[in-house]
Parts: sequence; C-alpha cells; structure tokens
Amino acid sequence: MPLTPEEVLFRVAQDSGPFVHLGNSFHSAGVSWMGPVIASPLAIYMVKNSRPSRHIQGGGGLIGALIVALVAAALSKVFSKEDGIVTCTNEDLPPAVKLFLYPKGKMATKNVVVIPRTTVSFVKTSKWNNAITFTAGTDAFIANTSLLMMWRRQRQMAEFGWPLNQTIIPEAEAVHDTRPPELRPVKNPSRMWRTIGIAVLAVLILAIVVMVVAFF
Repeated sequence: MPLTPEEVLFRVAQDSGPFVHLGNSFHSAGVSWMGPVIASPLAIYMVKNSRPSRHIQGGGGLIGALIVALVAAALSKVFSKEDGIVTCTNEDLPPAVKLFLYPKGKMATKNVVVIPRTTVSFVKTSKWNNAITFTAGTDAFIANTSLLMMWRRQRQMAEFGWPLNQTIIPEAEAVHDTRPPELRPVKNPSRMWRTIGIAVLAVLILAIVVMVVAFF
C-alpha cells in the first residue's frame, strides 16, 4: 500500500540530520523549480520556492517582436505547467530540517516534496554533469548541484548510507502526486520535445533577424 503524505511525514518526524545542501534548483516530474534541496540519511527535501524566470529580450523591430511572442508562447507551455507533486508545507517539516533550511527562523509558507530513502529505487550521479536523480515509484526528481562539488556530494551521500548508481529495493511506495488520478496529466514526452524544438527554432530565427537588421 503506497504511503500517504501523512505517513511520509511520520517516517521522517525524528529526522535530526546530519544534513547536506545539494543545490538551489530541481526538477519535479519534469517541471523546473527554484528552491533549496537538502539531504539527510533519512530523506530528500525539495522546497518549491518559485518557478524559473523566462523573461526574453526582444529586438529586430516588428518582426523581432512577433518572434519573441512566439518564443514566449512556446516556453510558456513548457514552464507554466504545475506538477501537482507535494508532500507538505515547510511549516510541517521536522524541527531539525526547518532549522537547517531557515537558521534565522524566517520563512514564507512554501510547498515541499519529501522523498524518504525507503521509497527510492535508484540514485543516479555522474562525474560529467551536475544532476543527481532520485527515482521513487514512477517519478524522477532531479537535484541540480554544483559540478565542481559533485564528487564531494557523492561522498557525502554515500556516507549518509545512500547507495549510488545501483538498483535499490524500496521498502515502500510513496504518493507524491496529491491530485486525484483523473486530474493528473497524461505524460507525453514527444509533445514536450516538440514544444522545446519550436522554441529553439524561434530563437534561431530571431537571432538571424537581429543580425540582418544590424547589417543593413
């Protein structure tokens, strides 16, 4: 039986650390978020502070403005969607976790994804990129860390007892998406890549227009 958010919080209620800060951005079910990601021997905590900025500078007169609008529309489809994945708010976190995240005691209410170690089936790391991927159930959560610090983060995670780059048999399955099944979006990777392709093509056209206008 999958763990409910309440049961997840019960499992990490006594989490007293130690903790390590993995990064300040992450992907939750393919959706990008800005916010701290920390790890302990018991769990991963991802705070959803905000979505990444997608401000675009225009140029090239009317044509350039039209292309910028096209790019913005395409990117909006990628970046404006919500993932519906949340365990609790930061106010519900264990005291030691809150103290590590907010040492000054000041915090605005934000949603948090809590991934107990007992629900993780794989932790993927690499020397060649800055991503640490945690697979839990059918969801993948990617923490963006510093590439220069990756070796240290790998060592710290191993010291915390997290098996890296090997299959793990989870003790339980957690429910990360709190929406009813009928309200959860159907994953369509081809549509996402098509939208990204349109955005990239529009950026290239914009660059060409700007160069032509500057030349003449």
